[in-house]
Amino acid sequence: MEIGLIKDALTQGINDNFGILIADDNAGIPFRQISELNFDSLRALEFVEMVEILFDFRIDLYSDDVQTNFRDLNTLALLCKRKLDDAAVFTRA
Repeated sequence: MEIGLIKDALTQGINDNFGILIADDNAGIPFRQISELNFDSLRALEFVEMVEILFDFRIDLYSDDVQTNFRDLNTLALLCKRKLDDAAVFTRA
């Protein structure tokens, strides 16, 4: 899946779940700096659950370094791309 499509899905998911629209030019801003997100440990867990549902991941993303991988929209999109690419490799095997 293309990174642009992943970012679009994440942006829509964040808007649907948290009522915050993150514009593409704000994709590098750390979630902790977006006051409307109230991004802390509990919110990070909510983000993990949202991402697992959005992309139908059958793995526990919380075992990944949440502080690093859920830092901002760009970083989160790259994590999702990596997980989707890995899943595609496994399903072809």
